[in-house]
Parts: sequence; C-alpha cells; structure tokens
Amino acid sequence: MNSESPHGRGAPVGRRVFLGFSPAEAHCFYRARAVVHGPPERTFTILTDVANSTSWVPDCEEVSTDTFTQTFDVRWAGHRFEVFVGEHVPPSRLGWLGIGAGVQPYQTWLLTEVEGGTDVVIENAVRGGLPSRSTLCPARGPTA
Repeated sequence: MNSESPHGRGAPVGRRVFLGFSPAEAHCFYRARAVVHGPPERTFTILTDVANSTSWVPDCEEVSTDTFTQTFDVRWAGHRFEVFVGEHVPPSRLGWLGIGAGVQPYQTWLLTEVEGGTDVVIENAVRGGLPSRSTLCPARGPTA
C-alpha cells in the first residue's frame, strides 16, 4: 500500500478510494486473490450479471434489476443497500459502493489475464456496525 495517494490514506497511487474506505479508515477491510479459469471478459460478464447474483453471492437475497445499471438496490446479509457503481472498466475493473442503514461497503474487483485464466483480486472495505461473522466482512484479518 502507498500512503502518499491523494485518494485516501493507505490507498495505492492511481486507485480510486472513496473517503473513509481506505484500509486504515474502514471498520473492516479484507483482500482476497484467486486465479479463475477463463478470460477476464467472461469473469467481468459474470460479475456484472446482477440478476443472477443471488445464485453465487453468499447471503445475497434480492436484486432490484435484471440488467446491470449504474444504480440498483440489493438485499444482502439482511441489509438493504442502494448500490452506486463507481468503477466500470470492462474487462479489468469493477467497483461499487453500497449505502445501507448504518452499513456502507465498498467492493472492487481487479481482473488481469494470466496464463490459464484470470487473476482476480477483490477488496472489500466496510464502514459501520456489523455482526462479527457477516458475509459483508468475514471474520478474518486483512491480507496483503
């Protein structure tokens, strides 16, 4: 992490981070990384297929739209969120901010083509109170 970023303390240079959502300022932050089979375009298509989110996102109960839009509503882990897409760069980057009652998650996915598939990095920063084992912020420490 680079603490000299103008986008928030602890945010990497060149990365957009909403104020209060950098790892140092969030109530909860985690990063996960995996290589998945298939090209970034396929992974990006799955991530933006919000109508099917309930079939693959843990605790995603409902989505208000059948097509990807810049704003939509979602019920996730017992919370209702109005979602605002802030980063949409097919097929390499996707990020959104959820505004809920007392809880605000920001999630971003970075997709990079690698031999044999797509390297996927997800970062999740959450502001507000959550149950300790919520899927919005798993009970594990941040990873680098």
